[in-house]
Amino acid sequence: MTGPSTPPQDAAVVTSALLAQQAATAESLRLLNRALEAAVGRGDIELREVAAAREDLEIAAADVEQNLDGLGRATLALHHARSGFVRSPDLHGNLVAVAALLGEGVTVAGEHTGGDCTCTVVVPRGDERYFLYFGDSGWTLLRDSAGVPRPDGSKSWTDGGSIDILAKDELVHPHQLAQEVLEALQD
Repeated sequence: MTGPSTPPQDAAVVTSALLAQQAATAESLRLLNRALEAAVGRGDIELREVAAAREDLEIAAADVEQNLDGLGRATLALHHARSGFVRSPDLHGNLVAVAALLGEGVTVAGEHTGGDCTCTVVVPRGDERYFLYFGDSGWTLLRDSAGVPRPDGSKSWTDGGSIDILAKDELVHPHQLAQEVLEALQD
């Protein structure tokens, strides 16, 4: 795949991983069955003790393998699917897109110099302001009133003032991130 990925290609990566996992699962079930067969052959286990388990393992492996063709077709279809979504090339572009989706009064504040973006999306809600930013552990939404002033004029937040956002990718789809922010603000 060349260029930035799009939602269908992102989904293709997931289905590809599931395909590999399912294939490995089927192979593991068959290997386990062969190990039981070898143990029976050595006299370590009586066949009557494991016959039902061996049959169940074979049925489970066959059931898993039935999904492989469908997952393979889905992976190819998703990989080749076109999408109208154009992913932002950087964090700043994503912040601007999310701010636009969050509505009137939402702004982007901070510094954006060169490749470094320390910007924050400022989201006013009633008498409160929230700050959305991307940090080391992903996206976080901070409630302004929960910030503790520092001597230098900045603020720090404790666990009570931050709301973790599920998205962890800095270039997450802006609609997904905006939806998560709106849902977090409703709680």
